[in-house]
Amino acid sequence: MVNVNKKRAAYIELTYVFDAEALKKNNPSSPFETDVYYCISIHPSGATGYFINEKLYVHHQNEQVVYLDYNNGSGFHHNWNPKPPKTKASHPLKLTIPYEAEFSGHELVLRQIRISHAPLHAVYKAIDNIALYNYFDTGSASELRRPSEFSSMTRLKKSGENMAQLLNYLKNNRTLAYDRIEKELTKINPFYKSIEFSNFSSQLYLSLRETNLDKTIGALHISDGTLRYLLLMSILYNPDRGYFIGLDEPENSLHPDMIKSICDMIKSAKAGSQFVVASHSPLLLNQFDLEDVLIFEKDEENNTIVKRVEESDFPDWEGDFLPGQMWMRGQIGGKRW
Repeated sequence: MVNVNKKRAAYIELTYVFDAEALKKNNPSSPFETDVYYCISIHPSGATGYFINEKLYVHHQNEQVVYLDYNNGSGFHHNWNPKPPKTKASHPLKLTIPYEAEFSGHELVLRQIRISHAPLHAVYKAIDNIALYNYFDTGSASELRRPSEFSSMTRLKKSGENMAQLLNYLKNNRTLAYDRIEKELTKINPFYKSIEFSNFSSQLYLSLRETNLDKTIGALHISDGTLRYLLLMSILYNPDRGYFIGLDEPENSLHPDMIKSICDMIKSAKAGSQFVVASHSPLLLNQFDLEDVLIFEKDEENNTIVKRVEESDFPDWEGDFLPGQMWMRGQIGGKRW
């Protein structure tokens, strides 16, 4: 994190803490009994260059047990099952020979190494189950409106370019999920009949069939709102979507009816995934409880402040607690006027 208003730091450092119980839930073979710390620092190199340092460790008996430690691509990682020792004399770092290697210092080593052993694989798998989506290009020249290249991925890419392939995969392999997508399309558009897939060599082209239309509506001519709605449903109704999903302003280009439906889908999907949704839509916020909302503000020194409010903070309030409405009235913060 960088505060440009204060003295410039020599580097940027982020530390992620992985809950041991969550790791076991994500991967039952995870050997970690205590929380895992993954520290990443980005250092400047020359006028425009940079290099990365990273360290993965747990705390045991007031010291660090290190599983991975690389500085600018040079360092070591361990390929053993790290059950914490009961005595300091049996400290694993004194009994095992670490694997030393050289990697690119411009990319995280955890992404570069071939991980097949329990310690690092458990963390790698947890990170791999994080999916972030912040922008879908639905312009007339976007990849979304062209035939989709073959892909074996069972999760939507960040760009959404494999949507046609993914929907076809759900149709053939996850029929219950696909049926829910079709049901939602029918609720939003009563003239909807089906999603059609046309093969062009190794490519797949998506189109929609509607009542009383002689021809299908190809991806090139599908409205931005419908295209984004399909993209969001291919995330939310996909059983392989991941365990942590970030959505940035999913309300963009959507009809208000679609916004409510998307919120209902998020609530339904949260049983298997955790969602973080950034939004500037009062309509979207109104679909959630006040306790679900985190408000981001700036203090007098331009630091970002994150706060949460509860219904008990408004003892004299009458009527429903609608976060979007309260936000627009300036009653929960996050608004200057």
